[in-house]
Amino acid sequence: MPKQIPTVGLIIAFLILFLAIYVSTKVESSWLRFGILFIAIFFVASAFMGLSYENRIVTQIVKAGYIDKYVAAHGTGTQKTFKALLIELKGAGYKINPRVEKILWDKIKEKTGYTGYQNSV
Repeated sequence: MPKQIPTVGLIIAFLILFLAIYVSTKVESSWLRFGILFIAIFFVASAFMGLSYENRIVTQIVKAGYIDKYVAAHGTGTQKTFKALLIELKGAGYKINPRVEKILWDKIKEKTGYTGYQNSV
């Protein structure tokens, strides 16, 4: 499965940075200009750091063998079995959010060769 690029996120990031640069050119105070640019860059960087953190969580889960164990026991499974896997992962200390759930579901579909129409459990 090819790595997905967050296109909308990139567009929003460029828009935020462009607007921050535009507003900073209209401001006279260098401290205020610095503050505007710093906040914009901090906001964009933290968003992309969050994405990389989520990808790291999924990589850790896959390396720990949870996906292989799930596929061996349930195949593609049902919503109930997938939610049980998520509860097990939360109990093991992994932070699970909706994007991590989607990536995990995509990994399960990839392992099982599932080609159905269902995008989520």
